[in-house]
Amino acid sequence: MALSETSLNNFEFRKFPEKTDFTFKANQYTVEFTEPEEIRMSLYIRTVKVLKNNVVIKSFTTSDPSYFSVTSNDNKFLALPTRNGVEITNLENGNTAEFNIGFLIGNEFDHTNQYCVINGHTETKLIDLETLEVKYEFSDNGHYLTQARFGFGNKLLLIDAYEGYYRLKLLDPGTLLFSYSLLEKPFDFFKIPLEKYAGLIKSKTHCVWLESGGGMWHSSFLNQWEYIPKQNHIQNTFTCFRCFIQYKLQS
Repeated sequence: MALSETSLNNFEFRKFPEKTDFTFKANQYTVEFTEPEEIRMSLYIRTVKVLKNNVVIKSFTTSDPSYFSVTSNDNKFLALPTRNGVEITNLENGNTAEFNIGFLIGNEFDHTNQYCVINGHTETKLIDLETLEVKYEFSDNGHYLTQARFGFGNKLLLIDAYEGYYRLKLLDPGTLLFSYSLLEKPFDFFKIPLEKYAGLIKSKTHCVWLESGGGMWHSSFLNQWEYIPKQNHIQNTFTCFRCFIQYKLQS
């Protein structure tokens, strides 16, 4: 695998879609989310409302994912977070299906409007949009952030642990065939002594303070990679990763 350096300006940091307006088949749609409400410690919900030609057609309370893609690129498919996962509707024929997933993180539509990937904390589901059926499932309880995304060549990128390394799996969503590349763990890549932080990682009693933007992550995220989309990533050869060792530790 080839590596190249990139700048923060090339990263595509996603914001939650508080309001989305779009048109499909001469119909005007609006999807609105309320601000998140904490109903117990670290558990947030929102209310979502969908309007079609200014008439409310859906309104319900949902879980609060970290990021979310409301429509496919051609606006044919509408996705909404639910209490237990994601609901996808084909706006052309009205077919709807809900896909349950544990602790929803977010979803992403592919570049060809054929597939949608749904990410939970320890599992991923690849959805065939025409049949509204699960085409592929991936689970890794030992790697908290699976975060599968569509990358270059419309391949689905997944990361799993493999013999002391991380393995980047490139899945062709059409054929379900894999290719693989090995990734060093971040501490190995940046030559950081693991023994200095091993106890902190395993203790599950500390958080990592994000110096930029605020907020905290659990210390178990240290020494893990996370995929981040890059601007114009369809044309780019390289995939972008962020590792959690860049943040300041607060004991």
